[in-house]
Amino acid sequence: MIGMRAPTRLDAYRHRRALRRRLPIRLALATLAALVLGGLTLAISRDWVPVDRLFPIRGIDVSILGARALSEGDIVRALAIAEDASFLGFDWSEACRRVQALPRVRRVRLRYRPLHRLDVTVEERSGAALVLSPAGEAWEVSGDGVWLEPRGATLADLPLLSWEGPPAHEMLRAGAPVTIPGASDLLDVLATLQGDFPGLWESISEARLRADGTYELFLNDLEIVVWGQGRLSSVRFRAWRDVMADLRRRGETDAVVDLRFREQVLVRLPEPIDLG
Repeated sequence: MIGMRAPTRLDAYRHRRALRRRLPIRLALATLAALVLGGLTLAISRDWVPVDRLFPIRGIDVSILGARALSEGDIVRALAIAEDASFLGFDWSEACRRVQALPRVRRVRLRYRPLHRLDVTVEERSGAALVLSPAGEAWEVSGDGVWLEPRGATLADLPLLSWEGPPAHEMLRAGAPVTIPGASDLLDVLATLQGDFPGLWESISEARLRADGTYELFLNDLEIVVWGQGRLSSVRFRAWRDVMADLRRRGETDAVVDLRFREQVLVRLPEPIDLG
């Protein structure tokens, strides 16, 4: 045809380049259209196929770490999950708060497991000492200082906690904090013994708080009294264990082991009686 020239290689290159420039814009517009259409379809179809029903809670698996004074039923009842509950409509924070409100629960973790199951892991508080109320009722006290109603068969194995001062009948309420002056340090010592030094723990029959902030630990089968103040470091715990082992080897059944000093453990033996 007159007046027209044949397309060159340069013209073909320019055409392909122009197409490449338009492609991202077309893809973006197509994606936006698909999202809008999908949203409209979802909004229209919610009355017929609710999205919540696609993620139902089909079961609850409970793991309890501790002495198991709590049961799986206690945890499930505290969760209070409806039969038709779903993971999308589930209030995770509120469920954690309900379980955490149980006095014997120290920590709780919730997570989703495959096949629509809710996994619940509970770390349980355990009693570190036994307290007798003025009315003769037995209560447990946890290592982190919380009053617990007695449960299980381990109550008799706990050391008796006593103190100089007013009785605790007004404070005895499950889940309430222990407000006895100096009790937090002593309970921390007892909890550490219970977990890390079971040999020492099993030998203690009573722990008594004194008005000056110190405490005394009395043993089951010996006249040895352990005198302490504040929390103890791991070094002093190990030194105390070694001193007790040495006293037993030597047959010393009457002594005062003083743990109040940071740098050393003092041992005072009874003065010999001068019969002359």
